[in-house]
Amino acid sequence: MAHSNPTQDPVRRVPFTVASGAAVSTDQNLLGHVVLGVVTPEAFTSTTIAFDQWVVPDPAYPNVGRWVPVYDSTGAEVSITVAADRFTVIPPSTLPYAAQTRLRTGSAEGADRTVLLVTRQLG
Repeated sequence: MAHSNPTQDPVRRVPFTVASGAAVSTDQNLLGHVVLGVVTPEAFTSTTIAFDQWVVPDPAYPNVGRWVPVYDSTGAEVSITVAADRFTVIPPSTLPYAAQTRLRTGSAEGADRTVLLVTRQLG
């Protein structure tokens, strides 16, 4: 079976770490990628993941911004149901534009946990 060159693979697995006792992850820049799914670790205890985006009101001041939760066009917060040790598919229309992103879990984790977002390069 032939394998593709991983350096040319348009699919990425982007790590987001939720520290012990926390419910908010590190952030990553997903610009140019669409989110396809999430991989949760074996010991993951939360049952939901929501998404925040870094919003910069004035591009002239990129460090003057704030984290805001992501909502869909109906006014509902974008949140997915997850469980430990799973790959959960996220329809590409759920997060059609993802730039600087972080995850929020439904509850604090009991130890450091790394969640992987699976993304595909646009274009």
